[in-house]
Amino acid sequence: MKLVAYLFRRFIPIFLGSLGFFSLVLILVDLLMNLTNYLQNEATAVQVAQVMLLYFPKTCWYAMPLGILFAVAYTLSDLYASNELTAVFSSGVSLLHFTFPLLVFSVVMSFGLYFFENYLSLKICR
Repeated sequence: MKLVAYLFRRFIPIFLGSLGFFSLVLILVDLLMNLTNYLQNEATAVQVAQVMLLYFPKTCWYAMPLGILFAVAYTLSDLYASNELTAVFSSGVSLLHFTFPLLVFSVVMSFGLYFFENYLSLKICR
């Protein structure tokens, strides 16, 4: 149990940071793609900020798989680089058993993402 808690202490900050980063990148790409439309229609900065704020749940939906993939890869590679995976493996824990909590987290997040998209995200944009 302590091993799972340690794994998530290393995983969660990287996951939240990558989720925020990828969401920001998607918001900026959308802003730059529609910048000419905003300028042609003489939209104010407040109106553009409101559009970006309403687009934020969708960017979270798009960025979640990328954030999970990056966080898992970075966490496991960081543990490998500091020889902590070697210590875990030599104590008799298999790779599947060690990464199973991350797999469960990913599956739970995918179901949560489905409900977020179908129920919460649609209600925010109305």
